[in-house]
Amino acid sequence: LDPKAVAAVKALYGDRAGPWLVLGVGASEPARTWPAERFAAVSQALADLFPTVFWLGGPGDAPRLKPTLEALPPGRDVLACDLPLDQAAALIALSAGFLGNDSGPLNVAASVGRPAIGLMGTSPVPAYSRWLSRLDGGEGRIADISVDQAVSAVRTRFTQEGWANRDIRAA
Repeated sequence: LDPKAVAAVKALYGDRAGPWLVLGVGASEPARTWPAERFAAVSQALADLFPTVFWLGGPGDAPRLKPTLEALPPGRDVLACDLPLDQAAALIALSAGFLGNDSGPLNVAASVGRPAIGLMGTSPVPAYSRWLSRLDGGEGRIADISVDQAVSAVRTRFTQEGWANRDIRAA
């Protein structure tokens, strides 16, 4: 990780209460994108564990997500779709854990050693990282994954693995 990116993320979000959960809400195609309303329901259901939840996607995801975030209680959920790639990676690395679509940020989470739960559609089971686990709806469609399944997966791993934010020395 670039120490300057870590410093930038700490400057932006360092005052936010932890542990942090990052939701990877973007994907390259609609069939690999879980609905924003379900991410919102997961965020609300996990409010007792995560005082801060980041919604990480690309710049093109922000217009789709903004109405959903505006409907949530203010202050907890943070739209983070404008971060450059190095800062997005730093945010993930500093967080306690990750839940998200089968996309680049999911792979980043696994590569920087953060517990990650992937919402998968028809992709093969990832077996390249001990940090990564998979959820699917049983029929190979991401849309079949329920909010309860996602909440249960995060809550179980959080409890069993003792997720916590990680400190990384900044520049």
